Amino acid sequence: LGYVSREELPVFYSMAEIFVYPSIYEGFGLPVLEAMACGTPVITSCVSSLPEIGGSAVLYTDPHSVDQLTAYMVRLCSNFEERQKYRRLGLGQSAKFSWEKTARKTVDLFETMIWTICLSINKTSGPSLILRTTCESQTLSNNVVLI
Repeated sequence: LGYVSREELPVFYSMAEIFVYPSIYEGFGLPVLEAMACGTPVITSCVSSLPEIGGSAVLYTDPHSVDQLTAYMVRLCSNFEERQKYRRLGLGQSAKFSWEKTARKTVDLFETMIWTICLSINKTSGPSLILRTTCESQTLSNNVVLI
């Protein structure tokens, strides 16, 4: 098959009967989320962040158990109603995630960090529109510029 571009991925996810992702370690689980968003039933590992991403919308397996993985694959591939169930559940679960929500949470985190830094430097007030603080007295030689 070779390289599949980001633009082509939804086509492949949508054409699949099931998506099997027996990861041993996962940072976030974006492929699981992408497959669910395309309406593809998912079988994945019960490790790392994957249960948080998949919720109750996927089948979980021990990534080291070939027998369990095989049983789930046969189960889903042979049962249209169950595939439909996991399609619906996956679409609902994937709708809980968006880049907009991720960006908002990231901005909120940065704002909290900036306030914490400013309060630890100034001891009295948080950031203003533009705050320049020379931190040489605190063993930092660079200026901190917050906008």
